[in-house]
Amino acid sequence: MCSRDRNYSERCPYCEGKGYFQLVLGGSETCSCCEGTGTQKERHAATTGPM
Repeated sequence: MCSRDRNYSERCPYCEGKGYFQLVLGGSETCSCCEGTGTQKERHAATTGPM
């Protein structure tokens, strides 16, 4: 699960801003948290909405 409660301009903590993970046996996989952008996309709706 991604924690998207930080500012959208910060780099993704899971892929370190690369947008992908390098696989051990070769190749790469797009980061599912930032969807390949390398940055936090948006704030999570549960943390930005009124309670």
